Amino acid sequence: MLLRLLAVLLLALPVGFGALRFITTGDDTRYVWTAVASIVGACAVIVRSPPRVTLSTGLALSAACLAAGFAAACAALLGATSASAIAVVALGFGACSAGGLALWHRASAGR
Repeated sequence: MLLRLLAVLLLALPVGFGALRFITTGDDTRYVWTAVASIVGACAVIVRSPPRVTLSTGLALSAACLAAGFAAACAALLGATSASAIAVVALGFGACSAGGLALWHRASAGR
């Protein structure tokens, strides 16, 4: 139960950050879309693993890399121009997305 709660909090963190950005600016949804792209990237790796199998560290790291790549690509497509800002946001969102999904997977395998 605690793992699932932590997983949901990690997954909600990038989306919450994007929602906060939208609320404060009134019209900037780029972070929300970047968070969604990050979650989709992590799902592309982790969802393919059977729920009864323990998730390896390599698989979790590859999910984080793909999630960060999806987030960076989305940010660039939405008009972000600062490479360092894209990298920081993409790595943060990728780590949260992959970590949250990995914890969810681990909680599902523990049933």
